[in-house]
Amino acid sequence: LDELISSMKSCPYSLESVWLSVISFDEQAKQLMPLTELVEFEIPDIQIARSESKNLGAGLRLALQCMKKETQERTFDHRGDYCPNIFIFTNGTPTDSWLDEAKAIKDSTRRKQRVRGKGLEFVVCTEASDPGVFKGITEVIIHPKQCDAQVLLKMRTSLDDELEPNPNSLPLE
Repeated sequence: LDELISSMKSCPYSLESVWLSVISFDEQAKQLMPLTELVEFEIPDIQIARSESKNLGAGLRLALQCMKKETQERTFDHRGDYCPNIFIFTNGTPTDSWLDEAKAIKDSTRRKQRVRGKGLEFVVCTEASDPGVFKGITEVIIHPKQCDAQVLLKMRTSLDDELEPNPNSLPLE
């Protein structure tokens, strides 16, 4: 994660457009870092739980609550924020119900037009014995051995490149 953040901070486009939040999910979901501009972002102390709990559903519910609270909706007077990309790092298969929460996040960004851009994308980096369990939300599934900063940065850049200008957007204020 240190290398990924460092790489992003060296990219002028990222410095102007990236905000990050960190949510952990084990026995319970916790927001370790609220949505923070990349320039000011410092990696929080992330503890890897010894338990077998991987409550991804709770983490996604919290992510949706945080998105509603910390992002700007598009209005007549305001452009709104770009649609987020959610990177999920997990050391196994989720132990709770989570697929409905993932779909709720996608539906929320589409239905309310909360944010600009092509749409929300999930990227999963997992050691799960059956990574196909995540195919319900994304085709972008990576094993941690292939999940270095350059790969993630390239993915983030390609997701950004897919952003389509919105003809209904208002000019920057």
